[in-house]
Amino acid sequence: PADNFDSYTAGDLNGGSGGTGWSGNWSADVGWDVIASEAQSGANSIYAAQTNSTATRTFTADSTDGSVFTFYTKWKVSFPYVDSWALRDGATQIVLIRYNVTLTPDAIETSNGAGFDVLISAPTENTYYKIDVKVDYTADTYTVQVDGGGYSAAKSFINVVTQSDTIVLYNNPSVDRQSYWDTLGPAAAVVEGRSTALSLLGVGQ
Repeated sequence: PADNFDSYTAGDLNGGSGGTGWSGNWSADVGWDVIASEAQSGANSIYAAQTNSTATRTFTADSTDGSVFTFYTKWKVSFPYVDSWALRDGATQIVLIRYNVTLTPDAIETSNGAGFDVLISAPTENTYYKIDVKVDYTADTYTVQVDGGGYSAAKSFINVVTQSDTIVLYNNPSVDRQSYWDTLGPAAAVVEGRSTALSLLGVGQ
């Protein structure tokens, strides 16, 4: 169900489509590319070779408490920048997870409704992290899990919503734009301890 980009031809990401549960193709700025390397699994991954750019994809609207959105990402860092994954309802921001090397030490941060909390301090460069985001539309909160560990304490949505339908990946200003993404897409909705077929995932700011 997830989009691992292995069915794509290397080159421009814009217009690409893979995985299930999505309602549209990738809408990506110039510079977002599929590459036949740096993959977390399989052959392909995606990355941005252009500053101040986004890649966006819509999915079948999800309103189920306990839905989990999953993505894999890694960074190669040599200059301060912030790259992000965002979950939205249309244009309304809900969750933002970002890699911020303007901090000392570097950190992966999560939005908390008013600012950001450090999720991982001094993450290892050039190493994929699996990040799961579990949402609760009733409580307007979410929790985060890294590499299968325990879930974080609940964090507030940036805006109150009753559903989500869009994932956005952001590549923000930098000299060395080396952030890579893989295996994005429908994850599992967990209801009363059971995993269902409702899988949906996203990235962005």
